Amino acid sequence: MQVAEVKALACQLPAETGTPLSRWSCPELAREVVVRSIAGSISPSTVRRWLKPDALKPWQYQSWIIVRDPAFGPRPHVCWTCTPAPSTAPHWARTST
Repeated sequence: MQVAEVKALACQLPAETGTPLSRWSCPELAREVVVRSIAGSISPSTVRRWLKPDALKPWQYQSWIIVRDPAFGPRPHVCWTCTPAPSTAPHWARTST
């Protein structure tokens, strides 16, 4: 039961819980678990161990840049007449000219 409550707390943003943090850390989660009386005491390493099987890492976040402008960063044009053809010889048999 405690493990599920800790995982649920880790999945919430700290701001949603009234905590003035942008992201949770294991020590902050451990403190919040004690404040909410989910557990009498808990170490940050225990919090990390409980979150690890589900790959929960609230201290990390990912972001993606989604380009909505079609003119942004056009693809480079490959000039086949300027690019030499790849050699079929093994790299050790190639000679430089």
